[in-house]
Amino acid sequence: MSNMKCAVIRDGYTFDGDTNATETCPAIKFKFRPCTHLDKAQWIESESEADESYVKRAEAQLDLLEKHIVSWDAKEFTEDGKVMDSPVTRESLAGLPSDPFQMLLLIVVDREGRTAKIRKSNDEKDSLDEQEKN
Repeated sequence: MSNMKCAVIRDGYTFDGDTNATETCPAIKFKFRPCTHLDKAQWIESESEADESYVKRAEAQLDLLEKHIVSWDAKEFTEDGKVMDSPVTRESLAGLPSDPFQMLLLIVVDREGRTAKIRKSNDEKDSLDEQEKN
């Protein structure tokens, strides 16, 4: 079923994503629901309504990520210093350093060209398959 393609996104349809590690945060592997055209439009509108308020823009970004990230392997420290799995919550998302947060956002809204990379990868695979047939 993973080779199947479809145009309409329904609930339960997810992609895998991962961020790069930074100096302050390990890489995060996650599953997310891709944004529909309407999701992106609502997010862009909520950011534009925020005017010059960086806090309101950050809240719009949190709203989007909270809605679209299904699961992740992020960890956090407990009060007694132990490491535990971090649930995907608004509070956890807000606790991320800026770089990993922005990477999550870029991947979820597909501004990083993830679709183009997948398309290129599939085109290269198709080309190799054709070469093997000949």
